[in-house]
This record gives sequence, C-alpha cells and structure tokens, in this order.
Amino acid sequence: MVEAPSDRRVGLAYQAAVEHAQAGEWRKSADAYLEAYTYPACAQWELYWHVWSGFTSIIRDGRFPASDKHLKALKRVGNDGSHPVLHRAQAHLTRGLARWDAGNREEAARDYHAAI
Repeated sequence: MVEAPSDRRVGLAYQAAVEHAQAGEWRKSADAYLEAYTYPACAQWELYWHVWSGFTSIIRDGRFPASDKHLKALKRVGNDGSHPVLHRAQAHLTRGLARWDAGNREEAARDYHAAI
C-alpha cells in the first residue's frame, strides 16, 4: 500500500495526472504531474520517481510538442543538484528528445551529452 504524501495537494495533482492520462488528455496530464512534482512534499513521497517519470514519459513519447514551460522545468531539474541524479539525467534526455522532435539537432545533442 502506498502511503499518502504529507501534502494533500501532491496526491490530488498526481491523481489528476493519472486520470487525464487515462482519458488521453496528455497536456493536462503532463501539467498535473509537473504541478505535483513542484510541491516540496513530493520529494519525501515514496512515489516521487513515479511523478517525475510520468511527466517525462509523456514528453518523450511525443504526445504533444513540449511547451516552453515544460522545457524550462526540464532544464531546471536537470541543472539542479538537489534533485536525484536519476531525475536530472531523465530531464536532460527528455529535453533532448523534445528538441530533436522540434528539429533542433544541435541543442538536442547538448542535452544528450548532459544526460550522459
């Protein structure tokens, strides 16, 4: 059984993200995952990785073109040493794939390099 996060907003945003994904509302799902991830309590929750992975997988799967907001969030997490290394690597890889899909090969290569 998964323990509820200490901040109810995290759980509600996570639940909304899952429901939007099940309905095929990918942008809404990505935004809800990102919202859940930004609450400080999320970092203490046992599903912390699932929240970040949910967000990044939607972007990596190309469900919609990543917005500037999404790219900035990926950059912020990727460059912030306070986040787990797996989250940072996933951020750089995801940002690279989004840039590749947008036709920005040079920036995509830089993101891939940062992921490594």
